[in-house]
Amino acid sequence: MNLNSNKYPLNSSFLNPHSLLTKILLCLCVILIALLSLLPSRDFPSIPISGIDKAVHFIMYFVLGYLAALTFGFCPVRWRRNRFWVLLIIITYGYWMEYLQGLFPSLHRSFSYADVLADGLGATAGIFFRLRKSFQTCRCAHLLKEEKTLVTDNDFQAP
Repeated sequence: MNLNSNKYPLNSSFLNPHSLLTKILLCLCVILIALLSLLPSRDFPSIPISGIDKAVHFIMYFVLGYLAALTFGFCPVRWRRNRFWVLLIIITYGYWMEYLQGLFPSLHRSFSYADVLADGLGATAGIFFRLRKSFQTCRCAHLLKEEKTLVTDNDFQAP
């Protein structure tokens, strides 16, 4: 099967050899964040640096956003259609992790809007870092543009 021929106009993320690894890493990141968010606070060492908690939240969700962006590959059409939803899902996930922390007093943790903000900013930065760093127009974007579909020139621009 020749992927460079015009018989196969759309690139498939399943044909990418790194796709499965990226999805596994994304799932592991989601699980790791859940575990770290729901462990009792006494299980963590106390670090006397102001704002370290927010920095940790930002970094964890930066990695999550980056991995989420990585799973969609380089296709500008796919990103144009999904980037808002991916970001919304990650921010909602961060909110629910904070909500669960506040829901269970035995964790010795509390709900914090500042942590939710750090989560959202980290996810946004991770997604846009990935797009700015590695954005390329893919083969399917050129083929869709040539076929005069509903895809516009805006679909081929980095966000």
